[in-house]
Amino acid sequence: MGAISSLSGAAWSAGLVALSVACGAADSSTRARDRQETEGAGVESSINTCPNLTFHMILPRVIRPGEAAIVGVFASDEDSNDTELGYAWSATSGEFVNPRDAFTEYTCQDAGHQVLSVSAFDEQGCTSELDLDVYCLEP
Repeated sequence: MGAISSLSGAAWSAGLVALSVACGAADSSTRARDRQETEGAGVESSINTCPNLTFHMILPRVIRPGEAAIVGVFASDEDSNDTELGYAWSATSGEFVNPRDAFTEYTCQDAGHQVLSVSAFDEQGCTSELDLDVYCLEP
């Protein structure tokens, strides 16, 4: 039987158990085996895979306070339309022009090592995160 990493809920409805998996990945053989095991058992299930952050960039990676760097990520989601993915950027110090876009500008505020964090999430709320390093020079 395939492993389930987490359940977002379970409900009894007309004698059926409805399972919704929040995040996880399964290969095609696992999905086929699970489908065979649940046929005729009155079990309905759906698997939501999290977005996959496939590419990231920071140009330049070393900047002065007040200067901007272009930052961005590409993400894909095998069970969702990639254009419907959401993004959220945050940093230990500094600001983003458009923190809800896949590509944006980051402006450094404090000198030293800064961590930029980006999350990509699908419509079902499954989130993948990535931390990126930037170094802000002394003024």
